[in-house]
Amino acid sequence: MPAHDLSGPDWAILRNRLSRTVHEVRDAYRPQGFDTRRVVALLDEVARPGADYGHGHEHYADRSRNDVRYQSALVAQLVVAQALAAWGSPVVPGASARLAELIGYQQSLTVDEAALWPPAPGQPIGRATGPVFGV
Repeated sequence: MPAHDLSGPDWAILRNRLSRTVHEVRDAYRPQGFDTRRVVALLDEVARPGADYGHGHEHYADRSRNDVRYQSALVAQLVVAQALAAWGSPVVPGASARLAELIGYQQSLTVDEAALWPPAPGQPIGRATGPVFGV
């Protein structure tokens, strides 16, 4: 994984959205109001802006895959994948563990903002051979 400082208005918007969502996910896991459907909907809300972020920045790859903006977009998408792995672990523990292993996420799979820190430079990332969250 390349070393890139995530900054700029696009990243700030995505990071703020993820920061707000983690609190909603934690609330959905509370014993008083546990709701699997709400958790899954919130995890979808995590994945969607990550995909949008990547789509909005993929044109930089046409210029050069070494473009810092393109590589930063990849790092941002890995942060989203880390969040999905950590925050989904209570309802889909096997798939979350597979995703964490695939992206080299070695932190605790807890529902908190720790997942929002970019991966370490040089972190190896695997290639999925099939659906991670598939049946």
